[in-house]
Amino acid sequence: MERSPRRIARAIACLALAVLAGCARAPGRDVDREVARRILDRMEHDAPFTRAITDSMSDPWNPGSAEALVGAFYRARHGHAVWIREGIPSEAAGSLIHALQHAADDGLDPAVYDEPGLADLARRTVTLIADTAGRFDALARLDVRLTLAWLTLAGHRSAGRVPYASLDPDWGRAPSASARLRELPQVVKDGRVPATLATFDPQDPEYRRLLPALALYRAIDAGGGWPSVGPGPDLRRGAGGERVARLQRHLRLTGDLARSDSAGTFGKPLERAVREFQTRHGLPPTGVVDAATQKALDVPSSWRVRQLELNLERWRWIHIPLQARSVRVNIPDFTVALWDSGRVMERIPVVVGRRQSPTPVFSDLITYLEVNPTWRLPKNVIADEVLPAAARDTAYFREHQLRVFYMRDRQPREVPPGEPDWTTLWDDSFPYLVIQDPGPDNPLGMIKFMCPNEYDVYLHDSNAPGLFSTPRRAYSHGCVRVGKPMDLAAYVLGDTSSKLALVRDSLLVTHEHRLLRLDHAVPVHVLYRTAWVDSTGIVEFRNDVYGYDAQLDSFLVAPRTRAWTLNPDSLRTAWRAQQRRERALAP
Repeated sequence: MERSPRRIARAIACLALAVLAGCARAPGRDVDREVARRILDRMEHDAPFTRAITDSMSDPWNPGSAEALVGAFYRARHGHAVWIREGIPSEAAGSLIHALQHAADDGLDPAVYDEPGLADLARRTVTLIADTAGRFDALARLDVRLTLAWLTLAGHRSAGRVPYASLDPDWGRAPSASARLRELPQVVKDGRVPATLATFDPQDPEYRRLLPALALYRAIDAGGGWPSVGPGPDLRRGAGGERVARLQRHLRLTGDLARSDSAGTFGKPLERAVREFQTRHGLPPTGVVDAATQKALDVPSSWRVRQLELNLERWRWIHIPLQARSVRVNIPDFTVALWDSGRVMERIPVVVGRRQSPTPVFSDLITYLEVNPTWRLPKNVIADEVLPAAARDTAYFREHQLRVFYMRDRQPREVPPGEPDWTTLWDDSFPYLVIQDPGPDNPLGMIKFMCPNEYDVYLHDSNAPGLFSTPRRAYSHGCVRVGKPMDLAAYVLGDTSSKLALVRDSLLVTHEHRLLRLDHAVPVHVLYRTAWVDSTGIVEFRNDVYGYDAQLDSFLVAPRTRAWTLNPDSLRTAWRAQQRRERALAP
């Protein structure tokens, strides 16, 4: 039977009393004073003592800061222990050890906090003979290690395990480590260790819905997981055999197929279950197990568990409310959701960046719209697409409404496409811009939703509506193409019907360029979610389109040796280079 934190603490206390019964020992307060003296002495004179403790559990990106922080904390307390009372670990110590033992329930790795070592040290401290130097040293070591374990677990539950500096600054900040330490003595005194740790968790309902899903999939994996369907011909109604039997077992485990359905052939209930599975995995709900469906079915249960853990980690990075009125893009799902009052008003298909030109993950504000926008072509598009096409067709610039402007005069001056020396395109001093006028070939379509950001990406209409009907929609240069731009325009404009009328007039009647500022900026969150649970309790998974799950997994397994960034450095580097060029070209 699982032991509660109270039982763990009582077990440690009872063991202590049994060992110490009948032994001549100093009063508890004398023991506490001796432990305090040992803590201060070790902090001041035994660097290996503190370094060994902090290295075991502190932030791998900056272990020295944790060592200094814990040292300052104990010096301010004159060395007085936090977790030790009258020479034995307190009930709060048992509560913390219990929380460490169950860190996996939140998708964290208990091994990071050396929980077995802490529990063993707590047991050994109460079996040592009373009033010996070894006992006092063990108690001092235990108290410092418990404090650092608290600091590390609280930090991971509130902000995740990745370097904070690599995250989007608009996501807000978690409580600082120093703040977590300041409140610790009172938390321990009041017996609020579990309750306080819970306050560090993200409070978003989507985060909380992931926790029971993690428990479910972890139980499936612990039971041996599901069998592999394996490659072979498409499975459809009427099929039978071993592959169908394995398919049925898989879908029963995940709840897509009722356990009461024991038919040995591919019938209507199994077809319906396959559609459920396909919908949950972002696949066309055909009811036929084709190659894509078979590949999704054969993802091991252990990796589905890991996906849930990785997406719990991503939720810990964000410290701003997302449930208010906002636009939320999920890159792996190829959708944008329009949120209001904690629920999705509409979900719209989008096209996101290709793997070689990924859409960045960030948050910002939509502040204005451009109707019938022009497009300033990035240099990589000019080099990779425009110039090769123009070499084959000299009329390419004219036919696609592309114009070239010389930018070093006081006013930009249009020049013939043959004037620039295109071989110097990548030079910072290249003085030309290529602009595409509004029209049917403009990839921005007819509306652009501006959220000024460091990556120079935004949401916009598209001139290729056929792409929105494909299941895997990663085709853009990095911006987000929106399948129903007028729906998004109506949403961000809110009740401003006069402005929406201006949009329609500009699009349908005058075809003129128009800029419309929003009365109230609308938050936009471009997120990367490969696993989530919807409001009805359905667990959804998506493919790792950019390989970010694999990258994050590698980092969390070996953070001291693995590099990790939220977005590829090239995205921000390209934006900064563009800013330098434009400043250099300004009159």
